[in-house]
Amino acid sequence: METFINGKPLQAMLDTVADTVYMTKELADEVSLSYTKEKGYLKGVNARSLPIEGVAQDALIQIGQWKGKADITVAPLDDKKFYLGIDFLDTVKEVLFLIRTPCASWKWGNLVSSL
Repeated sequence: METFINGKPLQAMLDTVADTVYMTKELADEVSLSYTKEKGYLKGVNARSLPIEGVAQDALIQIGQWKGKADITVAPLDDKKFYLGIDFLDTVKEVLFLIRTPCASWKWGNLVSSL
């Protein structure tokens, strides 16, 4: 889904298995995301534990019309460069919905406030 960090567009993967928001160091540098070096480890499924680079506290994120802040863990990732974990949705008290387009494909709708 198209997401903006520091006003720069990038694609994020919504991962309901991930526990937090993760971004690669390369992407964090590309969008000029400042983060504080912290100790910690990331352990993926069927992967070994790897040390994280750090955490960007209260990073500005925009998805559709929604804007807010979230902590982003900067870490080595295998596949995608930017993941929005399930706790991100819990933190911002928002939900995503899918829209069926006229050409019978699916796309992400806007973030809408939960009831």
